[in-house]
Amino acid sequence: MDFRRDIADDFDQEEEQPELPIDFDEIEAQQEEEKKGPPPKFLGMTAGERAFVSMMFFFIILIFGAAILAVTGRIVI
Repeated sequence: MDFRRDIADDFDQEEEQPELPIDFDEIEAQQEEEKKGPPPKFLGMTAGERAFVSMMFFFIILIFGAAILAVTGRIVI
């Protein structure tokens, strides 16, 4: 007995498959609305704004560190 199946056999046998309620127009509308929105932001800032804030934070730490070292006498200015 030959258990191999012919490709045409799949097309000859029409089995009842349940129809899924898919509304492609609604899906396309949702995708287009997502594309129209502004680009996502991390912490509510753009990349340039985050870079500026991180540089300012770095310089503040440098200034406070130098001030603490000067007050404690670890460095002489």
